[in-house]
Amino acid sequence: AGCATLQSLGDRAVWRPVDKVAVKGKVQGTFIGELADDEPAWWADYRKAWDLYQAAQWQTAAEAFSRVRTPRGPDGVSEVLGARCRRFLEKGVPADWTGTWVMQDK
Repeated sequence: AGCATLQSLGDRAVWRPVDKVAVKGKVQGTFIGELADDEPAWWADYRKAWDLYQAAQWQTAAEAFSRVRTPRGPDGVSEVLGARCRRFLEKGVPADWTGTWVMQDK
């Protein structure tokens, strides 16, 4: 769900931040969130990892994302963000990193 959608729901919204992305050729990112009827218990672990990611604590964030487990197993969003953290550790963070992931394909 986009930021405008979440804002329109106000306090009724139960959501988690997923990413902020921009399509190829753009720099302005769009916030993405996931809505739920009730907040799953495992979202607390995810939010800790997300906060570390936002603080550019790549190693600690990668480790935290790897520990996030849903009742059905690993969380796909956590796997993607953990891989991104590991990529930043291996290849460096883009000089123009603003917290927005710029998609390389349209």
